Amino acid sequence: MATKAQNGRECLLSDLLPEKDDHLWEKITRDLFEQKDRYHLWRLEIHERFAELTKDELDKKCLGWTKDGTKWLKEIAFDIYFATRLFGTDKWDPHILQDFIYLLALTLQLFSGKEKCMGMVKEHFKNSKAFDRSEDIVKKFDKWRRHANNSFREMVESVGYHKRKNWDKHNRRLDLEEGDKLSGATLTELLIRNQIQRQRSRIMSRPAKSTQQDTKHVNRAKLIDATEFENVYREAKKEFEGENKVRVDDPRFWHFHVIAVVADLDTGIIVTGASKPKAPKIPIFQDAADNISHMRVGEGFGSIIDKCSENEWKLFNGIRNKLNRVPLTDSDDYPVTKESAGLYDAVVNTKKDHIASYQNIPSSENGIISWAFGSDFQFKRPCTRCQSLYSRWILHKMPDTPGKKLAGLKQDHWSGVLKYSSGFKYPCGYCAETVAAAKFYALSNSVLTLVLPQDTDKIKASDRAR
Repeated sequence: MATKAQNGRECLLSDLLPEKDDHLWEKITRDLFEQKDRYHLWRLEIHERFAELTKDELDKKCLGWTKDGTKWLKEIAFDIYFATRLFGTDKWDPHILQDFIYLLALTLQLFSGKEKCMGMVKEHFKNSKAFDRSEDIVKKFDKWRRHANNSFREMVESVGYHKRKNWDKHNRRLDLEEGDKLSGATLTELLIRNQIQRQRSRIMSRPAKSTQQDTKHVNRAKLIDATEFENVYREAKKEFEGENKVRVDDPRFWHFHVIAVVADLDTGIIVTGASKPKAPKIPIFQDAADNISHMRVGEGFGSIIDKCSENEWKLFNGIRNKLNRVPLTDSDDYPVTKESAGLYDAVVNTKKDHIASYQNIPSSENGIISWAFGSDFQFKRPCTRCQSLYSRWILHKMPDTPGKKLAGLKQDHWSGVLKYSSGFKYPCGYCAETVAAAKFYALSNSVLTLVLPQDTDKIKASDRAR
């Protein structure tokens, strides 16, 4: 096929979309974006890090970590319960279902046996001096491990994965091989991604080249049916708590803070991104969460965002003293005074054309729309830094008054969202919008299919970090 396209995005628009071959363009973009989401490095590193723990470390931490493990197992059991209530067996995209099942299998492996990860921690506590006074902690751990594993097995059998070659019929578990790639997304992000696939035809149709302008009618506020998610979640939580006589706390282990769903109106592609997962207060998992977040963004786009974030931090420092004199309140609409007027514009709306990195942030002729929401499935405003970085996008819940912009700036300063720490391994955090934007960047700056060599199995995630 002759083409003058210079990159994957141009190829998609000039050659693949006009061919009206939905399967072709979806397959190509799926392959590319799954490579942005799937890794096998981070799970290997977790096992290795736990194996390096000393007896003294385990003596000091095994009690608290065993308690955390029990809470995490309870959340996993509920995640499975929620997923089965949300989607019937015939309502899954097969690729997303595989990611969900494999990620569950990996997560439950962290608790298995007596010599690996959380299983090792629990066993160490069982043999510690504190065990006699806290025997019930081990019993709760074992109870919820059985519950989560049984729930997983029931789901595997309901969707037919027990017929696969890697299903161990004797032990009723899914065996993951060393080269199996696993999703860097959270379980809830995968559920949302599946919902998007199911509603895709309602959200936007694939635009023909001659009618791309017609895509501007997309209803910005209804990318996903958040009400359906909320209602099913609320009912599932109530049923789960009643059946198990337990209270489900707010998600805190390996769940996202914010998820962004981002749609490119030129190509009709919709992607998701999530902020760094919440991790247990165990350094090994906190490091893994950092690594996963940065691997999903990637080396190239990460460097671009770092340079932009450094500039945003410099601009913010120019107005910090004045902002510090603005009282912090719970209001989302501050009164604007003569002194505070212009603080927001000094950060967000200052011209940045002279900095090349800003020009590398993905944009689209007909627009890129972004919706962000929290673990309660309520839409959230984009942070001040994202308002600046993605100023060419259509950001849902964008503050629309000077008072709301000032309130957001103040709150982002207080929470540390804007901070840039030069010289650190990870100088800044990446928002959900940035993880999604990395995929659109890859489409324009990477080959359409990326194959990692087998020897990358031996590389640790931290070795690949900047």
